[in-house]
Amino acid sequence: MKKSSSTDYAVQETSTDALSSKAYSLLYLALSYAASIGYFEDPFIKTMAKSKMKKMYPIINRGTWSRVHAYRKILDKFATLPGVRQFVSFGAGMDTNYFYLRHKFPELKLRYVEVDFQEIITKKLGVIGKSPALSQFNGDPNTYTMIACDLRDLKKLAEEFAKAKVDPKLPTLILTECVLVYMDPASSQALVDWCGTYFDNAALLNYEMINPFDSFGKVMVENIEVRPLPEPTRVGTRLQTAGAVRIRHLGETEGAARESLH
Repeated sequence: MKKSSSTDYAVQETSTDALSSKAYSLLYLALSYAASIGYFEDPFIKTMAKSKMKKMYPIINRGTWSRVHAYRKILDKFATLPGVRQFVSFGAGMDTNYFYLRHKFPELKLRYVEVDFQEIITKKLGVIGKSPALSQFNGDPNTYTMIACDLRDLKKLAEEFAKAKVDPKLPTLILTECVLVYMDPASSQALVDWCGTYFDNAALLNYEMINPFDSFGKVMVENIEVRPLPEPTRVGTRLQTAGAVRIRHLGETEGAARESLH
């Protein structure tokens, strides 16, 4: 398998940043905001983060809190609908959403598929294998599947989906949490379009930083700029336009697309 480039490695490292932010936020918000607004609970994050937890800006902690709550509110709603539910997480990184769902809904009938670079998959499997808390949920490949694939290679992605028997007919929630923004616009658009043809009944849950001009956006852009990421990703002013275009290609009007981004 082709080794990742320095640019790909920089993208992979954003997964570690996201995990660190969530782990620190769990502690930060428990102390600072529990009395007034509550905080998210995830018994698996600290296991997955291990020694990678680091202090983040307060504004990033608040952003992480809102990000996790908003995302998991939708995950919970989809998971509790009747019948078997399928989740497909692109660029899943070291995310713990699968373990969160299995822990919160023990009787849940689901298929959870994660796709990321080979390096990330190998690293994550290593952590899972050493943790009884995580490995207890990793015994059935028909429930939890990890696929090593570059999301820009749609031919290989289709082949891997066929091997893993990812069901295009199951109701599917596609997860892209801070992923598309790190791809060049043509590749991210191609991925979204491909999903529209592969799945019969699917919804896209996309979370991206879209406003580079507010205080939160400025911190995020600074974080992006210090990495050797693709030029289309590094220019903050393109974020809103790129996001709206992706959604328009799924059939929304421009006005509805922009509204859905806020």
